[in-house]
Amino acid sequence: MKITSVSRRFAALACASISVVGVTAVNAPTAQAATSYVNDMCSYSNHFSCFRLFYNSNSGGAVFVSNSSLNDYSGYSPNGASVVRYMFGYYSTSDGKQMTPIVGGTSGEGVAVKNNAASVDNEDSAAYRVYFNSGYAGHSQYFSAHSGGNLDSTLHNQNASQRRL
Repeated sequence: MKITSVSRRFAALACASISVVGVTAVNAPTAQAATSYVNDMCSYSNHFSCFRLFYNSNSGGAVFVSNSSLNDYSGYSPNGASVVRYMFGYYSTSDGKQMTPIVGGTSGEGVAVKNNAASVDNEDSAAYRVYFNSGYAGHSQYFSAHSGGNLDSTLHNQNASQRRL
């Protein structure tokens, strides 16, 4: 008789739990539409003057290219209805500079840029600083025009913004 009583209590508790979960799922907010970019302001046909962040050390793996200041590598919401995300992409380089987008095949492809970069190649005519925090704050590393290198131990996989100087 106790087994039946316990079984009924368990069944009632399970039904109540399912009802709560069902109500929560119905009232859950809808997700925002997202667009991902592997470049910002640099065209695919002219990567000669871009600042490049690489997923791996020594300019290896997937890359993100830009020629502007970026307040937050995680992206932004221009109108509250959509979200722009910055991601690493994969490019081939036939002459060492001209980059053509290719889908598939390298480490870091599709990974968010924020807190995942290891090295830089600055082909821009302007200098850049990479920052630890969003909003151009915290520890930073300077890269003069036409230079590059690995991010220092503080910024390696801890990058949040960049400023074109």
